[in-house]
Amino acid sequence: MHHAFPPDDPNAMAYWRARRMVRALRGWYIHLLVYAVVNGWLWFRFFYFPSPPWSHSATTGWPWPLTTTLAWAWR
Repeated sequence: MHHAFPPDDPNAMAYWRARRMVRALRGWYIHLLVYAVVNGWLWFRFFYFPSPPWSHSATTGWPWPLTTTLAWAWR
């Protein structure tokens, strides 16, 4: 059962805060895992599968996965 507001008991309040911190930390690690998998796949695909000559990497001057890797932080 999820309580929207903290309880009145001090011990329950500490448990409630710790539980929120664990959930936030777990969410951060899940985000980190998704970031690593997606960007790893993009860089793998960039290096091991040829891009067509008309791709936008020739016009921008840098590899296309770099945009995704750097832009993810501005989410």
